[in-house]
Amino acid sequence: MSLSASTRPDKPPGPDIPSRYAAWRLEDYPPAITARLGTFFARQVWSVYLCGAVGTRKTSIAAAVLRRWRALGLPSNGGFAYGEFVTPDRFVDACRDFEGGKSRLEAWRTAPILVLDDIGAFRSTPHIVESLLLFIGCRYNRDLSTIATSNCGPAELAQQIDARIASRFQDGVLLDLGHVDTRAASVGSAP
Repeated sequence: MSLSASTRPDKPPGPDIPSRYAAWRLEDYPPAITARLGTFFARQVWSVYLCGAVGTRKTSIAAAVLRRWRALGLPSNGGFAYGEFVTPDRFVDACRDFEGGKSRLEAWRTAPILVLDDIGAFRSTPHIVESLLLFIGCRYNRDLSTIATSNCGPAELAQQIDARIASRFQDGVLLDLGHVDTRAASVGSAP
């Protein structure tokens, strides 16, 4: 999957989406993937959990889902009118920063839509796991739209992080993107 000029965003996607992923649209993916997201956009489920090996385009799909959400103008509140894209480093930094981190975590916890990228890509200290459990639990209980990516499938997430988190994500759309690293597969391929 390569980007062409036609897949560049018309408007800036928001400062929080990493620039590498900002241009991706749902139309860049197979219909079998995008069709599964209908219940999420209809707000019939609270989450989308994208799992798969490194390089299976989980983060770019998450960015495309957030971008579509923003384009549809789905419900929002407060200063996070367009939702929020939280990378592992931002989440861990907020958990460790007891002064300013608490306000960032609270804002993310209550944002109308949130992408939580690369769950499990950080060292799972008891404090980080507890913070993640409380964070996900709050979003789940409030039925706040959440998109999460991870290299861990639900069973592995339950084993490595927490079974309660894995269980909650199974109450949404689960997309297993497989085991083929598309970045590695495209290296050296003919144009």
